[in-house]
Amino acid sequence: MNKYQHAGILWLISVLLMAYSLAAFAAEPAPLNAKQLKKVRAGMTRDEVTALVGKPGKIKKKPDGGEIWIYEHKEKKTGPPAPDLPYPQPEESLFEVRLKVIFDAHGIVLDAKRKTLKEKHHSYLVPPDHVEPVKVNPAEQGS
Repeated sequence: MNKYQHAGILWLISVLLMAYSLAAFAAEPAPLNAKQLKKVRAGMTRDEVTALVGKPGKIKKKPDGGEIWIYEHKEKKTGPPAPDLPYPQPEESLFEVRLKVIFDAHGIVLDAKRKTLKEKHHSYLVPPDHVEPVKVNPAEQGS
């Protein structure tokens, strides 16, 4: 094999790897936001739902020929610390919105069920690193 054939094979392998990685990236669902998920309504078609919120994370087939599309969106929000905390740090909350879109056999939305879950992280339970332990004088311990 001469050096030109070797270079051609390497070029072909690199092109195939790039095409594979682009295809894998395109197959992932687009990032959602909670406002988009609220716009899905009964009576919409599959194409309208896909145009609005993209491809679902999961699709379940129903026995009657319909489908259930499941979307999940997670969002982290940070707010100001509560004023009564001993170690004031920003409060962080994790919101998860789940949307279940139920289609009939003709591809029309029968129902769109939304569920919002909120998990609050209390950042004040762990003191910050800059707090130093209190030093006790041994002479004062005996009194």
